[in-house]
Amino acid sequence: MPASHRIDPGQRLVVRTFEGVLTDEDLLQDQAALRSAPDYKPEYRQLIDARGVERAEITTEVIRDLAHASPGAPQARRAFVVASDLAFGLARMFEIQRADAPEEVRVFRDMDQARTWLGLD
Repeated sequence: MPASHRIDPGQRLVVRTFEGVLTDEDLLQDQAALRSAPDYKPEYRQLIDARGVERAEITTEVIRDLAHASPGAPQARRAFVVASDLAFGLARMFEIQRADAPEEVRVFRDMDQARTWLGLD
């Protein structure tokens, strides 16, 4: 599965994993599933691990739509961790689209830096 998520209410954390060939439909389905999950809260931090993305068939329109429809709360932080320049660029597009949103979004190439920024051990 190219997109999946795990919710840890104890840590107030959502870990999202993107890998393989990632498409618009994968992102839209994962976002819908996350928003409808009974234990999801917009104020949870998100760690988005996109280091395993081999290829992305994602349109800028879907990134924009997801960014504008994405729930978030002022105390929430969202960290993208990427390995490729392509994934970095796509995550940065999302970050820029969320510039006026209440939560903070950052893109990292290092998992430890992302975890530290999120306040995780």
